[in-house]
Amino acid sequence: MEMNPYAQATFITSIATASLGIFVLMRDSRSKLYRAFAFYSMAIAYWGILSGLHTTVHSFKLALFLARVQHIGVILIPIFFTRFILILTNRMEKNKSWLYSTYFISPILLILLPNPLFVNRVVPEPPLHQVLRVGPLYILMILFFYMYISRGLLFLYSTYRKSHVDQKRKLGYLFWSSVLGYLGAPLTFLYCYEIPHPIILVYAIYTVPIYTIITTYAIIKHHLLDINIVFKRSLVYSLLVTSLTLIYLIIVWFLERTFQTAIGYRSLPATVFALSTIVFLFQPLYNRIQRFVDFNFFKGTLESLTKEKRRLEEEVRRTDQLRIAATLASGIAHEIKNPITSIKTFTKYLSQRKNEDGFIEKFQQVVENELGRIENLAKNLLDFARLKSPEFKKIDVHHILNQTLNLIARNLSVKNIFLRYENKDNKSETSP
Repeated sequence: MEMNPYAQATFITSIATASLGIFVLMRDSRSKLYRAFAFYSMAIAYWGILSGLHTTVHSFKLALFLARVQHIGVILIPIFFTRFILILTNRMEKNKSWLYSTYFISPILLILLPNPLFVNRVVPEPPLHQVLRVGPLYILMILFFYMYISRGLLFLYSTYRKSHVDQKRKLGYLFWSSVLGYLGAPLTFLYCYEIPHPIILVYAIYTVPIYTIITTYAIIKHHLLDINIVFKRSLVYSLLVTSLTLIYLIIVWFLERTFQTAIGYRSLPATVFALSTIVFLFQPLYNRIQRFVDFNFFKGTLESLTKEKRRLEEEVRRTDQLRIAATLASGIAHEIKNPITSIKTFTKYLSQRKNEDGFIEKFQQVVENELGRIENLAKNLLDFARLKSPEFKKIDVHHILNQTLNLIARNLSVKNIFLRYENKDNKSETSP
């Protein structure tokens, strides 16, 4: 089996669309939308792999068999595409009969597949080994394919035009990439007829993997199909590097085969030179990819994002502290009233009782204690509000709980909230 440009494109298409379909299905296998998209992707992958194989084998009998079997995928693609679009655009109820009509027509086309009037024979046509030739009934396949694909694209376009900005962007990627894929891939129908066509037509099939790339980008960047992907930067870079490496290998292999076919010699030095060129060019391209991912997927470089993350975390922490401090402030304000009341009471009677034995000493002690309470409350509040290194020491947790409950007792009372707890002496107490 010898590869050709058409087979390369179809194999890439199969791998890409199958991977995308499996990925979407794994997000939620119970979703009708995701299942419809997965089946649609698998139908494209099935067609792609068999379509490429039938152009690479040397046996005419096997090539004809593969050419006929690959049309099962061609028949399934419009069916699954129609179902996917109807679910995506919420048109299933109004256009259910349109989907059911595909179920009626497709068995007829499947029955016609072995008929020579439908799929006739295969013939060699460079650069492909085998090319399909069809009979007069094959036009039914082309009409079926384009009729349902065109209607599905019209449904998608109509919804795209009426959607809001965010949804319009998502559907826009899907619509225009689908149009690109269906403009390129079906041009290969011309191979089925003896119609003069340029050699560049072989490469039209590459529009399908381009559709897959654009759709994948829309899913990752714009959450197409409402898929939110959370992934690590390292995973993105790994996937990009792997993809780029595979693309390099395919390009090098394809160029080497092209040179060998055109010039007629096996050029090992040319292959070594190409690999050396790739190594030389890889680092600048990697840097470009890294900057592209940074600014288009993550809106910044790794260093700037790390700093921004730390700043936001610190801001969130301080906001939480201030919110808690504000809650405690009302309790603290009430708590301060008690010592102030004591000080005011003693001050009020100071002129009258200053000559009493022990009054001045008691007054001094009360004022000192109550001012100490106020000072301690203010100090604790300031320590809580500002940044401070943690200080670890043993403390009675019941004392902390009692202090906390005293601070919020007024708020609890206003809201008729009562707390019942056991103190360190296993005595039941109620607050407030």
